[in-house]
Amino acid sequence: MNEASFTNFQVTGKYLSIETLAILHKIREVGELLSRDRSARSVIREAHPEICFWALSRGLGLKHPKKKKDGFIERKDLLQSVFPMTVDILEHALKSYLRKNVGKDDILDALANVATARLGFGKFKTFPEVPPKDSTGLPMEMVYF
Repeated sequence: MNEASFTNFQVTGKYLSIETLAILHKIREVGELLSRDRSARSVIREAHPEICFWALSRGLGLKHPKKKKDGFIERKDLLQSVFPMTVDILEHALKSYLRKNVGKDDILDALANVATARLGFGKFKTFPEVPPKDSTGLPMEMVYF
């Protein structure tokens, strides 16, 4: 068992996922950048694809699980309606990466975050609405538009 996952379990009662463990070093790098470069805080924000999809659907939420065919189509169509480059980017990514390395749903998740960043810059809303700050002064928030 990974030490970080075990420590997280001791503190929160939950183990870290394999996906989280795989990106911990990148999370740390971004955290270090944001801690030392205050100007980066205005352009580097955190988003979560499910929150982005919720916002893109005008708060209606999605009907189908993302790993199912109907869920994939629902998310692709929603993204295409607000971000016309979706299909071209999706097709390119599907041709360029093996499914064992990048899942179809992961591509759409990334595109939801890209669409949010591109279309919402300067107009972001946050969840929670008034985010608390961590011990370094960084807001603990997810952005959407």
